[in-house]
Amino acid sequence: MPIPPILSLPTNFSCDGLDAYVSYKVSTNTTRSGFQSNSFYVRRRYQDFLWLHTRLQELMPHVVVPPLPEKQVMKRLARFDPDFLEKRRLGLQKFLDRVATHSILSSNTEFQTFLEAATWEMTSAKKRGGGLFASLGDSFKNLAAKMILKNPDERFVAIATYFTDLSARLTALDKINTSISKLKTDYATDVAEFGSVFTLISNLETELCNPCVAVAGKMESLSTLLKDLALQEEENYVMALQEYLQYAESVRLLLKRRDALQLHCELIAEELEKKRTEKDSVERSDQKRSFGTMMGKDPNAVKQEKVNKLEQQISELQEAVEKANDENLSANESILADIDRWHITKKEDLKAIFLAMCDVHIKSYQETISAWESLLPQLEAIPN
Repeated sequence: MPIPPILSLPTNFSCDGLDAYVSYKVSTNTTRSGFQSNSFYVRRRYQDFLWLHTRLQELMPHVVVPPLPEKQVMKRLARFDPDFLEKRRLGLQKFLDRVATHSILSSNTEFQTFLEAATWEMTSAKKRGGGLFASLGDSFKNLAAKMILKNPDERFVAIATYFTDLSARLTALDKINTSISKLKTDYATDVAEFGSVFTLISNLETELCNPCVAVAGKMESLSTLLKDLALQEEENYVMALQEYLQYAESVRLLLKRRDALQLHCELIAEELEKKRTEKDSVERSDQKRSFGTMMGKDPNAVKQEKVNKLEQQISELQEAVEKANDENLSANESILADIDRWHITKKEDLKAIFLAMCDVHIKSYQETISAWESLLPQLEAIPN
């Protein structure tokens, strides 16, 4: 398995006066056989990551493919804003980490192509067609989205319900956190302004000049601590929860693909039953009023001809049903196994996220206490 590739800081490029674009250096170290070397790097643009994500979904339709960071992380940030580029880099790094540590996705040949192919080879790779699910066609997938399964699998109904609820709760959490973050940022600004007032007071109060200057300095430090806390919360907590919000959408699409396969099975089985019913009807009829009989053919010969044709169709449909059921069963097992793997990873991630959140707050509050405590001697020294 490759060591998760490392993304260096993004670099802006322009080509022959055309629009500028952002490129990332993707460095990989691996002991896995099949690569051209053990250590190498390539440059990739966001659209290359998007291609890899799409190809993994097409070729691995029954695996939870990690989400990509949104094209615009924050609307208030410009395309080449350093904060925006860093947030995107962190998101892309997380995507590669997820793929590289996934036993199935990391073995995909398109992932290897992404990691080591030259630019011209990537251009050629992007022209390749879709996978098995893509071959079903958009019309069938749209039909599957609209039709209701006759026999929905309760296991997947429960999974869909869980991720719908998870998405709703994470959306609410994200909304609340956005509000809290704004309050913290505004509070940090107010604290800094509060400190500047003490600087002005020091110009008026000669005896209190030094203590006022000290208070002003501490207020500036506290303002910086508050801003740093808000920034670390966004990087270590908010972005992680937003990733899981995107994961919920990925699983929703995964379940739609699974439902399309089951619908395919049900439609074939339904057609098989129609042919069997039609065959029974033909065998019970005398075919005296059939078109073939009216054209001068023997009724029994007409009947046998129809029965033979229907038996051939039934045989073909039986094979198709068995094949579709096998594919559906395999898909179900793959999805259930990967959802279980996802839950294990989620538990580990949430533990790390919440521990990091605790550490960040504890450190910030300890530094806040230290700042106030260091101010006490100067304040206590003020004469009565």
